[in-house]
Amino acid sequence: MGLELDIDWDGFHWLNVAFLLVYTFEVMAKMKRQGCGFFTGASAGWNIVDLLISLGGLVGLLAIPVYEAVIYAGFGQASQYASFVSGFLSMLPIFRLFRVLRLYK
Repeated sequence: MGLELDIDWDGFHWLNVAFLLVYTFEVMAKMKRQGCGFFTGASAGWNIVDLLISLGGLVGLLAIPVYEAVIYAGFGQASQYASFVSGFLSMLPIFRLFRVLRLYK
């Protein structure tokens, strides 16, 4: 994340998309394989963290641009709340660091 701010390279966006696709596929495959055990099994807490991280990434990738486009189309300018919402949701990828904690369980 630090390099993303220091180096002006568009590849960081596509790298983020690639990791998001891998994590989302992993969560979907786990849900398919474990069924209801995904939410009730021994590692249910970590599974839910993985699900929330993946959903947060998808919201950041898809919902923020759609929200800003709708606000711009409806009002002709950015809403005063658009920067707050997009700023808050853009911080969601920080929670991916919690995945590293799984190594210590």
